[in-house]
Amino acid sequence: MNSSDEIYRLMTEKLAGEISAVDEQLLDEIMEEDPIVGEKWKGIYQLKASTEPAPWLDVIKIIRRSK
Repeated sequence: MNSSDEIYRLMTEKLAGEISAVDEQLLDEIMEEDPIVGEKWKGIYQLKASTEPAPWLDVIKIIRRSK
């Protein structure tokens, strides 16, 4: 099982567009196995997309609250 800190790191890197292919695959697998993580990611990503340009500090705060 992955820790919440690891999931937070992966989501942050994916939001920033700085995630490696291996880590992106790992995050995708985690989201498939854990529907809660998948739902949190969808919510965060939709918020980012709906508030262009997204203030990164606010997005990171949302990720931290959802851990």
